[in-house]
Amino acid sequence: MTAHITPTFYQPLIVPADRLIRAPLSGWRRKVLQGLLPAVRARAVDELPQQLNLLALQEAYRGNLDAARQLCDAQIRFWQAQAAAGQPQQLLNVIQPWINLIRLERWQERTGEAAALYQQLAPQRAHEQGELQRRYGIGATLAELCAMDRLGNAAVTLQNAYWQEYPRLLLKCGMHQELNYLLQDAQALPLGPYLKAAQLEMQLSYQSKIGLHRNSLAALEKLMLGPHSPYWLQFKVLEVYLAFQAEMVNAPARAEHLFQALTSGRTLNCQAQDLYFLAQAAQVFRQLHLGGHEIGCLDMVDAMAARLGDEVFQCHARQRLAELGQMPHEQVLEEFQHSAYVQVRSRLGLRPDDDAAGRAAGLLRAVEQLAALDYDGCARALALVCGAER
Repeated sequence: MTAHITPTFYQPLIVPADRLIRAPLSGWRRKVLQGLLPAVRARAVDELPQQLNLLALQEAYRGNLDAARQLCDAQIRFWQAQAAAGQPQQLLNVIQPWINLIRLERWQERTGEAAALYQQLAPQRAHEQGELQRRYGIGATLAELCAMDRLGNAAVTLQNAYWQEYPRLLLKCGMHQELNYLLQDAQALPLGPYLKAAQLEMQLSYQSKIGLHRNSLAALEKLMLGPHSPYWLQFKVLEVYLAFQAEMVNAPARAEHLFQALTSGRTLNCQAQDLYFLAQAAQVFRQLHLGGHEIGCLDMVDAMAARLGDEVFQCHARQRLAELGQMPHEQVLEEFQHSAYVQVRSRLGLRPDDDAAGRAAGLLRAVEQLAALDYDGCARALALVCGAER
């Protein structure tokens, strides 16, 4: 049984509201494929971006990162072909698979490569020709691509990647000087309430990681955040963490107050964002060696994950509960032994899916045909994949 190792620093908890529920992979993949096939047959191009991005993400979740990378690459070439065929506004859709390629670098712990690519998302570089343009021969800069988006979603996607994902990478990898410069830049910009809160949390986490626990706690207490403040619970978890690191006498009382707020039933909803928050709060209680509070959070994670259908969070909660003697390990293993998620299989000490690459081959052929604008060939290949998935 592989034990999960908690981080040695405080991981920021504020995340975007659009987090996905990680349903059992086989059924989720079938659902996406069944939506993609009629869209390809009808050449309903506007319905394709989300489905293609989900298929790449699912391959990454399976541990098949090479296939995920190839799917992202083929998507970019498909949107290029669409633009060349007379629909220039479709080139906007290259942004999401490009960010996904950067994330794949991060997931494979190629820190230097990922950091260099995140740097190119900086607002001051939006008018430059970067690696995206060089690699794929795209003439439009990121600024020009975002100008095609009437809804402004592309700009938000780039902002979140640069101002939140990139700092998290720097914090995790100990690139503190770069992180400090980035946080200083962010302070002068009108980023909006969500990113401002995320930047504040990142700044306090950074100060704590370099040993300035009391400074960080004092700065947080000066804000006088109350229950009606945005992200109050996230900052409350950070406050408790800092109080323990600073060896404050009232740290246990603060932890008890937080735990009562979490378990009151009045502060959280049954949604993906709150599920993620609860799981991370349990990790913080673990770091602080507050076993009773950790178990209470894990029970809530287990129940919420079961209601939402998130296989990964439910497995992680139950496996940790088994480690804490709350249920048999054998029960957890029996329940999740057929999971296709690489995270789950690794955590349970199971071998990865040996045939993941083989099962992705048909999907890769289909998306390559789509990149060549061969819709009929893509539909035939997808029909074969859908048949094999039943």
